[in-house]
Amino acid sequence: MASKKFSSNLDHVKIGDEFLDADGIKRIIGKRALKKMKFFEKLYLNTHAIWNGKITGQFIEWIWNDFEENMVEIAAVVFNRPGLGGLRLESPTLVTKNGAEVLPKTPFEVDYI
Repeated sequence: MASKKFSSNLDHVKIGDEFLDADGIKRIIGKRALKKMKFFEKLYLNTHAIWNGKITGQFIEWIWNDFEENMVEIAAVVFNRPGLGGLRLESPTLVTKNGAEVLPKTPFEVDYI
């Protein structure tokens, strides 16, 4: 049996459209958000950014973080190889007025073998 091809439902979404997110907050779709929605759907196959007329919780967690100065967030990088395994690197990161500061002073280094 052939697998069903995944189809995005973003073809009808335009910049300026309004959608409720999974938390009931009204979001206006901008150029950046639409671009990230399309990337999100390619990155996470079989996952929609908008489902049943609402922006999905998975996408909200991925794009709409409200960062404020002096907030500490966890920055993470994930490497996965299906069937083999993966790793996740996390680092507490301070949100500053002009960007962010990685708090641990241990350098990040990745060696590929």
